[in-house]
Amino acid sequence: MVMWGSVEVPELEDRPIIGGDPKRWPAEPGTVHLATGMRMFGAPYNEPNRGDSDEEFLLYPPPGESWLLRVTAYVPWPGLRERVAKHLGVASLFELPVPVLRKAENEFLRTFGEEFVCSSVAPEPHSLPMRWTAERRDALVLLLFWCLEQSRVNHHDPYPSTLLFRPEGVPADLHGTFRNPIWERRQ
Repeated sequence: MVMWGSVEVPELEDRPIIGGDPKRWPAEPGTVHLATGMRMFGAPYNEPNRGDSDEEFLLYPPPGESWLLRVTAYVPWPGLRERVAKHLGVASLFELPVPVLRKAENEFLRTFGEEFVCSSVAPEPHSLPMRWTAERRDALVLLLFWCLEQSRVNHHDPYPSTLLFRPEGVPADLHGTFRNPIWERRQ
């Protein structure tokens, strides 16, 4: 189980890269979705010309399966600061003092959340593809929210963030726009 601010997330387990109990977590760092056994961990970038906002992760299979997927996600334009400026009706947030800016960003995130896009889920070279199901898609969506929102912008309770999930490599019937399921659970 992980703690997301004051919220318990029993379906996820965070396994540290260093430290922790080596008998319990033998050399498998990352975040594990316990029901599916899938594990996600940050990945080195394949392409040197990637966008500055791209983040890449490796999605590892549960025991007994042998595939490895590279997941690419990003924050679309306009970014958070531009969205906050538009919401406040100012041309640039640089017009505001830093304490006012931070307060405005925090209030905006608590009200509207961040926006993310998952653009690609592809097998690594020499890997088999994964068999997709709605359960696996939902597990990946939760893992992405954990990795993108909680670790980047939110060390407090979950925000009402959204994820546009229409990645290449995933069947179209599993595509959609999803709100942070941990935030939704609290409503």
